[in-house]
Amino acid sequence: YMLVEVVNFAAGFGLVMLLFALMFKVLPDVLITWKSVWRGAFLTTLLFTLGKFLLSLYFSQLKPTSTFGAAGTVILIMMWINYSCMLIFFGAKFTKVYTYKRGYPVVLSKHARWSAAKLYADGLKQMQAKNEES
Repeated sequence: YMLVEVVNFAAGFGLVMLLFALMFKVLPDVLITWKSVWRGAFLTTLLFTLGKFLLSLYFSQLKPTSTFGAAGTVILIMMWINYSCMLIFFGAKFTKVYTYKRGYPVVLSKHARWSAAKLYADGLKQMQAKNEES
């Protein structure tokens, strides 16, 4: 029985991590290394799982519906959605910063247009050109 719970948790954690990794790899207009993507996806999944655990603990122990009625449940669900959205942005930002700090290559995709990624890459090229001149 314990083994089934461990396998269930690991499979769920792995699936959520895969979904975050695919979001961080496919959605941006840049091509980044999988190593950076997996680090960001792992941290995001860890925080997501922690939030999910704390919310389920709150629902199971404190029974928010008895105190505030349906309004308490609606507010908690809205807080969960807000928390999840902030986690996605935090994970994406962590992946970006981790990639740049480690010096991994960041290449614009062929479909990139005027975006923050393109402007940032152009700024990096200008900084590198200035450093080479010095």
